Amino acid sequence: MTLEERRNLFLRIDQLIRLRVPGSAFSLAQRLGISRSTFFRCLDEMKALDAPIDYDDFRRCYYYKEPGGFVFGYFKKKEGSHHHLSRVSGGYTSSSSLPLVPLHFNPASLLIDQHVL
Repeated sequence: MTLEERRNLFLRIDQLIRLRVPGSAFSLAQRLGISRSTFFRCLDEMKALDAPIDYDDFRRCYYYKEPGGFVFGYFKKKEGSHHHLSRVSGGYTSSSSLPLVPLHFNPASLLIDQHVL
């Protein structure tokens, strides 16, 4: 699976979770056109990125314990602007006063809570 395909899959799973689409892992995997094991592997990877994912047995849906979602991709800095990054840690965002691209830029750092740094 290419990086773009994986990114798209994560974003599709993220959307199902945010919308609290009802269904078992098997039915959601079928909906996404993937195997149940691939679905669980993606959930595990999302959880490893601090996404607070859980399953509601009563409503039969996956959900985030805290509001938020995933964001992937490149963004351009507007010339002359002093925009700051909004760090994403699993299911929530928090404002940061870090420069747009620090000298020691690590793409994975965009997914780490600012309190860890």
